[in-house]
Amino acid sequence: MAEEEKKEKELIQNSRICFLGTNHNDGYPRMKAMLNTKHEGIEKIWVLTNTGSKRVAQLRDDTKASIYFMDETRFMAYSWLVISPYGSIGKLGK
Repeated sequence: MAEEEKKEKELIQNSRICFLGTNHNDGYPRMKAMLNTKHEGIEKIWVLTNTGSKRVAQLRDDTKASIYFMDETRFMAYSWLVISPYGSIGKLGK
């Protein structure tokens, strides 16, 4: 495993909170702090919300989203682009 990927997995593992960015139907992005509940490396990340929430409605309308993890003590962060809530993700960068 590459050193960079190791750091990313460690950051996800140690983060209780992540930030989910979605596209609102008014054309402006929306960011929301979410509980990081479960993950399988960087390939699958689960966050907790109500199925009737605005966030779920936004993802049903537009499946493009991003997820952001950070460690403010080490000033380290990573962001991933969510292609689909049920599909793959791609790394956006630090």
